[in-house]
Amino acid sequence: EIYFDMGGPCTCGRTDCRPDDECGGDRWVEVWNLVFMEFDQAADGTRMPLPVPCVDTGMGLERITAAVAGVRSIYETDLFAPLVAGFRQRAPGGNTPEGRRSINVLADHLRSAAFLMADGVVPSNETRGYVLRRVIRRAAIHGRRVGLQGGLAAGVDDLIEVMGEAYPELAEHRAMIASTLGAEEAGFARTIESGVERLETLLDKRDAGDARAISGADAFKLYDTFGLPVELTAELAAERGVTVDREGFDVALGEQRERSKKATTSVAFETAANVPIANFVGYETLGTLATVVQIGTTAGRHELHSGEEDLVVIDPTPFYAQAGGQTGDTGTLSWDGGSATVLDTTYLPRTESRVSSVRVDAGVLTAGKTVLAAVDSARRAQVARHHSATHLLHKALREVLGATVVQRGSYVGPEYTTFDFSFDRALTGPEIADVEARVNAAIRHNYTRDVAVMPIADAKKTGAVAIFDEKYGESVRVIDFGGWARELCGGTHVEHSGDIGAAIILGETSIGQGTRRIEMVVGEAAEQRWRADIGALRDVARSLRAKPNEVPERVGHLQQQVAKLQRDLEAARRGGAGGVSLASATVETVGDLQFGALVVDDVADGDAISDACDRLFAERLGGDGVAVVVGATAVAVKAGPTALRAGVKAGELVKVAAEVTGARGGGRPDFARGGIKDGSQRGRALQAVRAAVAETEAR
Repeated sequence: EIYFDMGGPCTCGRTDCRPDDECGGDRWVEVWNLVFMEFDQAADGTRMPLPVPCVDTGMGLERITAAVAGVRSIYETDLFAPLVAGFRQRAPGGNTPEGRRSINVLADHLRSAAFLMADGVVPSNETRGYVLRRVIRRAAIHGRRVGLQGGLAAGVDDLIEVMGEAYPELAEHRAMIASTLGAEEAGFARTIESGVERLETLLDKRDAGDARAISGADAFKLYDTFGLPVELTAELAAERGVTVDREGFDVALGEQRERSKKATTSVAFETAANVPIANFVGYETLGTLATVVQIGTTAGRHELHSGEEDLVVIDPTPFYAQAGGQTGDTGTLSWDGGSATVLDTTYLPRTESRVSSVRVDAGVLTAGKTVLAAVDSARRAQVARHHSATHLLHKALREVLGATVVQRGSYVGPEYTTFDFSFDRALTGPEIADVEARVNAAIRHNYTRDVAVMPIADAKKTGAVAIFDEKYGESVRVIDFGGWARELCGGTHVEHSGDIGAAIILGETSIGQGTRRIEMVVGEAAEQRWRADIGALRDVARSLRAKPNEVPERVGHLQQQVAKLQRDLEAARRGGAGGVSLASATVETVGDLQFGALVVDDVADGDAISDACDRLFAERLGGDGVAVVVGATAVAVKAGPTALRAGVKAGELVKVAAEVTGARGGGRPDFARGGIKDGSQRGRALQAVRAAVAETEAR
């Protein structure tokens, strides 16, 4: 172990402390650790000399940097200091010892999360994505402790300022990184709120007399169901003087992991490493003579009889194996005395071996036999149309929404295609229409497809777009449609964009935080969709006895009629054919005005109260004077010409009535409606309206 002496005095206060004193100070910093490997120790403890002894040298690069810079912490180096300073400015609670530690965690975790996302990892609940999600959430917890404003996302510009020159992918994906961090932190905040509410309930029970620690089972439920990290549970509980059974939590967590292991199944090929790699000729031809080099992925199988199904390797193979979102090819194998159907083609896990799922229809398929392999050309052509269309779609999206759009994945099949991309909101109708129009314009332009294989560095210089989380070799295949849409891709494509035919975007949805999905059909699939939609439209038009272009207007009229019938039905249900009954209404003279009043019980519908007021005004007052109807939750007032000339205003009267019951209201001078909050005050409200009319009349 190699230590660097940062010089005294140590923060422990001593001047003579040494690295092995473990005083907790910061004078001695370990910068290098050398492991001299000499023996192989067996299970029984015996040690055999290694044939080639070696030294494993582990250097702390950032610690060396700190030593060279003469600072005691890596967070004071020029790689971290700007990040720390930025977070400290936005964190009111970052000046305490605990706060400074949280600021350091934020700087470290921002860097980790940003580099993961720049390398194609997105937050998820599995594998690499889960690691990223945990990093962001742990940072969010520390941000919460120091009252951080703006979250991790606010530090992205500081990070790019420090490291963007050496790592240009950070600047390239700046907007995506910031928006993903923001969305992930916002989602976690909502999760935290639910978990904290549940925790508060548990803590309240203990405040009421239960002084025990929060059980491991409860802590695990907060973590597993509500997403509340056990560290945060312990922190919040400690503020109330309550402890958490961490040992019980660990037991519950271990039990869940064991259940997950038992529930997880996977397909393992016993001799997958021994499966030969077939030569793919499917770019050049859809049919070829080939040799059956292996049947099955386990040793010993040499024949496949009629009705049997297994994986088969042929060499060469014209069948495209499922990759890059594109489905695998299907087709046929034929030989003298027999035939088989190729149901699918894929890669074996952890290998580059292309294998086809084959069902023998007649005869016997044997290893070593020569067969005629033929791809289903119609299906391949439609898949190619969809795949080429996704390239045009990607380009159109970047033109409409900006270069921050990054492809996250796709499905390319004969029936339809989907395209997943990073974006932080739903697309508007005009945006979708614009994207669709650009795709179809590119199809009509009939761009020629060019294919080139080149070093990946050269491909990027041409502006070729890569799938964000795809890993590429040193040489890549570039698909270029007329210089307009250029991408790295190993799939099959049309020769000219015009071969796609036409494209229809079926819809756009969210599939996760910051990720959208577009579903699209082209070629024959688009034609089938048009036929189905137009057929349905014609059927509706025929039912309405209208032309297809008149259907929207007719449907609008029908909706209005249905709404009116529903209102009439509801009115009839409440008070007979005439709606609210006017039987209990009173009419008197206030000054020179007729004053009609009605209090209605058990009618909460404001429209019904307004309708009753209209009818009271017309039927009992002859279309003049003042009509007032007070219901369970609403009051309506109507004032006629004579009342208006006398200065009576319906809006003012409604305001008077509503205020008596604790509500609010207002409206036009001739008609107004307001709320009723305290139903027991309806009589007083009516009297207040009458008094206001009398007072106005007197003036």
